[in-house]
Amino acid sequence: MELYLLTKKARRYAFLSLTLPLVALILCLILYNLLGQIQFYKKINWQDNITIRQLTDNQIQYNFVDCPKYKLDKKYFKYNNDKVKEVKIVDKNLYKDPDEISKFKKLNANLDDNIIEIIYRHSKSEKEFGCVKNKPIFFMLLSSFSFVEKILIETKLTKKTGFSKIKNPYFYGEISISRSARYYPANLIFKPLIIMTTFFLFLYWKNNLNIFRKFSINNNTFFYLGSFSCLFLILHASFLGLDFDSKLFAQIRKVIIIMFILLEIAAQVTLTISLVKHKKKLEKYIKFTILKIKVVFIVFVFLLTVSLILILALSDPSTAFKNIAEWNYFTFLLIYYLLSGLLWKKVTS
Repeated sequence: MELYLLTKKARRYAFLSLTLPLVALILCLILYNLLGQIQFYKKINWQDNITIRQLTDNQIQYNFVDCPKYKLDKKYFKYNNDKVKEVKIVDKNLYKDPDEISKFKKLNANLDDNIIEIIYRHSKSEKEFGCVKNKPIFFMLLSSFSFVEKILIETKLTKKTGFSKIKNPYFYGEISISRSARYYPANLIFKPLIIMTTFFLFLYWKNNLNIFRKFSINNNTFFYLGSFSCLFLILHASFLGLDFDSKLFAQIRKVIIIMFILLEIAAQVTLTISLVKHKKKLEKYIKFTILKIKVVFIVFVFLLTVSLILILALSDPSTAFKNIAEWNYFTFLLIYYLLSGLLWKKVTS
């Protein structure tokens, strides 16, 4: 009965150690991509064809969901005597706020102060880049959850240079993992999930140790290596987003992440070696095919790690290369826990 529970926990902890960091990476990437693509606009009831902005209310409210679906084509000022005058367009992208009256007064010296409306005529074909209406999934999300929209507006206002449009960092390396996760509100997702991951990682290593003890297998090395790797992962998550103008702090962060990687790989290697060494004792509880795949995976990870260390030490690769390597390497490492979850048979009690 106890072995049944231990193997069940082994699968559960392995899958949680896979799922939580993967979810953290995906959510931070989606959030960064969202903030890099969409813009907030003045809330003036934007229409698809003709939008009229009243200037009687000087209070400015920003939002995402009330946005112009199409770019600006023509622009007019309407005066209190009902006269309408076409004005020069400074920028078709309406999120850049081209409707500031002061800007147009500099370009149009004869304008008086009797403007009561700005009339926008939108293009029939050219879509507005930053409007969330052109991204249906995001539009549905922000329309349904106003508190999310409020958080994102606050983020855009305080971190105007923190986000950019990206394609896919796994292939193009536009950003690093830390950059996608360090800003609010991404840090509220990444840090808790990674810290939760360390908790389940520790339980994963401890549970494997308990299984080995049930079979009188004397090997504690992988447990200590895995436990220390958890410690360095917590430190890495805790320091993420803390920006100190200190070379020493930057070096400490590098050492922390390097120690996590080396200890994590060492723990995986020693555990896998022990599984292979004692596979006869464990044959009723493990799948040998998965164990063979796990051995090949560990060998490949070791060779990949050595290759990346040599490249980084002996050459000066581009930032894009480093980012591509980072995203793919850390995601690839998670496969170990997928294999670990599949390794143990669903034995009956």
